Amino acid sequence: MVQYCRELDALGPEGSIVGLHIRFAAPAFVRSTYPQEWKDTYLDRAYGMRDPLVLWGVANKGVSRWSEIGVPDPFGVLEEAAKHGLRYGAVASCGHITSRSMAGVARGDREFTTDEMAELERLTHALHELGEPLSDLPPDVLEALRLEARRRDGAAEAPGPEDLPAGHEGRLGDARDILGTRTTAEAIRMARYHRLI
Repeated sequence: MVQYCRELDALGPEGSIVGLHIRFAAPAFVRSTYPQEWKDTYLDRAYGMRDPLVLWGVANKGVSRWSEIGVPDPFGVLEEAAKHGLRYGAVASCGHITSRSMAGVARGDREFTTDEMAELERLTHALHELGEPLSDLPPDVLEALRLEARRRDGAAEAPGPEDLPAGHEGRLGDARDILGTRTTAEAIRMARYHRLI
């Protein structure tokens, strides 16, 4: 998964995003390299349910340039994105409507070529397949995720930082690598989604 995410990053010089197995409006895994200021604006203005690219991805499978999606943008999401350097983009969507995966890439200088769009579609399908429900993780990695989840949830019986077992951080790193996530919070969310913890 890490390699495909790197390829996605290379395809979108101004950033990329991928949401895998979106069910009930929540992805099992999401990763964005868009500028932090844009991510903050997107979240603050609750663009997630107003974004014409998301609406296109829910209703369609395939790949499209942002300029060609044909979905109204009454909230000006794409205009606001352009203010953050995301002037041109492409979006891809695949999977069943009950488990849709989407990816997007952006650039500031030109439209995406047909070959680049085909590559985006290929990467979206590959990431969708890799994001299929997991069956298991090594027991020590699962235990580290369980422990960390209890700590982050504020469980009374969870140990403090000084009481963590030796190698705890290393096993959390293993979990992030195996699950293809950037943060431990994403790894915990993915493990919970797959009912591993």
